[in-house]
Amino acid sequence: MLRRYDDLREIKIEIEKYISQLQGNSKIKDAHIIKGIAKYILFLKRIQKSKAYGHYGSCFIYDMLMLMHSLTQNSERDFYATYRSAIENFVRCFLEIEDNDETGVRNLFSNLRVLCINGESEEIITYIEGEYGKCCNFVHSNIKANMEIYEYYADILKQNELSKEKTDRLINCVMTFVKKITELMIENKILWVDETFYKDKQTLKFLIGNQMYSRFEEKVS
Repeated sequence: MLRRYDDLREIKIEIEKYISQLQGNSKIKDAHIIKGIAKYILFLKRIQKSKAYGHYGSCFIYDMLMLMHSLTQNSERDFYATYRSAIENFVRCFLEIEDNDETGVRNLFSNLRVLCINGESEEIITYIEGEYGKCCNFVHSNIKANMEIYEYYADILKQNELSKEKTDRLINCVMTFVKKITELMIENKILWVDETFYKDKQTLKFLIGNQMYSRFEEKVS
């Protein structure tokens, strides 16, 4: 049986404190989207703690918090470098890869496709792989060798700066990412989710929303 909604007071306070901290140090003023992202991160953090993902799981949660923090630091490159790390660590912990495993990224995505064979998951994996490629393209952009170093540095500052428009675009990117990997978790790691929230279904519903919770109920029934 679901607990009463009022029992969510502590987790809601935690989210509100996080929103306040982030808004006080950034151009991100949309509390609604920060709240949505925070809910998904807390969902993933609960599972990480419950299933003892190991090194990659801990790094993934840290990466997600650093990803949000990077939006307060006025560096698009830092955002994409952290985003790339978050994607790789998520895939490794999703595949339950041992800490000392050195499987290459290309093989990671191949293994992910083998594990997740339904059509909806394929679309999500294609999206995640595309985001990873986008990160690599940005981080490894070619140096303009014909420029003087002071000109190149000035160009770095210009291109790297996070405008309000860039920040809005990147925060929406984070929201889409955490939503899609949560969907991937519901579709393919339902036992992890059920075991983690076995006695806490009200919190689960609050964190992932009504639509995904309905899908969760379908999967466990």
